[in-house]
Amino acid sequence: MKKNILLMIFMIFSFLSFNTYAQMKDYGLKVGLQFSGIMPYTEFEVENGLSMSSYLARGFLRFELADVINAEFGAGYGNITGDAFNFVTNAKGGGSYSTKIIPLDVRLLIMPFEMKNWNPYLYGGFGMLNYTVGIKPIVASPIAAGTEGWTGIIPFGIGTEIKMSEDILVDFAFGATYALKDNLNAYDDNSNKDLLFNISAGLVFTGESSSSDKDKDGLTKAEELELGTDPNNPDTDGDGLKDGDEINVYKTDPLNPDSDSDGLKDGEEVFTFQTNPNLADTDSDGLRDGDEVNTHRTDPKNADSDGDRLNDGDEVLKYKTDPLKTDTDFDGLSDYEEVMTYKTNPLKADTDGGSVTDGKEITNKTNPLDPSDDIKKPEPKEVSREWTFSTDKLFFALDKYKLSDEGKNTLNEVYDEVSKYESGTSIEISGHADATCSDAYNMSLSEKRANAVKDYFISRGLDQNIFTVKWFGERNPIAPNDTPGNRASNRRVEVKAKGMTIDVK
Repeated sequence: MKKNILLMIFMIFSFLSFNTYAQMKDYGLKVGLQFSGIMPYTEFEVENGLSMSSYLARGFLRFELADVINAEFGAGYGNITGDAFNFVTNAKGGGSYSTKIIPLDVRLLIMPFEMKNWNPYLYGGFGMLNYTVGIKPIVASPIAAGTEGWTGIIPFGIGTEIKMSEDILVDFAFGATYALKDNLNAYDDNSNKDLLFNISAGLVFTGESSSSDKDKDGLTKAEELELGTDPNNPDTDGDGLKDGDEINVYKTDPLNPDSDSDGLKDGEEVFTFQTNPNLADTDSDGLRDGDEVNTHRTDPKNADSDGDRLNDGDEVLKYKTDPLKTDTDFDGLSDYEEVMTYKTNPLKADTDGGSVTDGKEITNKTNPLDPSDDIKKPEPKEVSREWTFSTDKLFFALDKYKLSDEGKNTLNEVYDEVSKYESGTSIEISGHADATCSDAYNMSLSEKRANAVKDYFISRGLDQNIFTVKWFGERNPIAPNDTPGNRASNRRVEVKAKGMTIDVK
């Protein structure tokens, strides 16, 4: 019968554990006070029957040994009483007994089903019990029975902890304590050892476990103590990131709200600006993320916020231009073009002070660094014949400036006409390139092409003084540089010949 009851209780605990999903909180040290009703089971109770006639008050210390095992040290004080039985007359009688008991024991608690609010367990252990018989039964003991001393004990049973708050548990248990002596009732017939059944209830006061995470930040208490973070504050440095995320996800310092010292909190970098909280200059433009956000209002993830091909750091620190404006001085040229291409001042709309803005000078094909050419002088009045010769066939291969036979034939047509009017005649030669290479390289290549044409004319006998040679690189395309055919059209030299009067008004 007793075995069936224990089996049924164990099956109930097992069923409930598989239907509970959240685990009960881990605890470290537990201190408890337990009160038990005792049902002695001696030779007398075998005949008289069990009765809840005794008590035990017990204190204990309980702590974790492993995930499912707790150790417990306990000490108690109590008294067991009962009626005697006269085995001679085979009837109840012969007085009663009363024995003071002081148990000291060590127990192991097996807790296989950790749950959210309650925690069933099995327990077993060993210990010693000091006993003193205060009232002896009248019936004589068959064997001389001592009335005080020590005996070994084996406690065992089942129980459960039920959480009432974060720091207080209620403990219920049902079990028995087996004594290795048979004289707790001052009667010894050398048959069975004495047994004490108990039904217990108590309060348990808990201490937090090193593996707990009270602040729910993803770090255990042991980890937080090692790191120096606050185990009661999920965000020790107040940067907007939980301590556990700082350590395990972002690799930032949970004790420093600005791990990379860039002027932005780690939480702002992760959630607001999506910058790297471990890199002071996320876009490597020479400006700290905090300076970009708070001072310059630039994009900390874009090295060139205004898209002018100068990075933000160079604009702020080197050229003093506005990193949010493509053309700081509003002269029609981007800051990059002024600095890298034309060598003009990106902070001054008219670099040479000649009264024409830099952008307009580039459009007019004048020198933005020379004030003398800003206002064009009146050109000589052309009063005689003017020739403009088509040069559709005067094209060049990619990266070449040598004249082809076909090109020479075209130039021969120009020569035949011009040679008739060499006196008072001028010839303008302009070289061009596509946009395949850099601007500087294309400028040099177009110069070589124009001089190749000039040299050919001179080799035919024309005076070198009648020639004006210009080169424009990739700046004056006749077709977009987006296909091989269009780029071939832009690799060209144009020749214009004019007949001029000798007297210029």
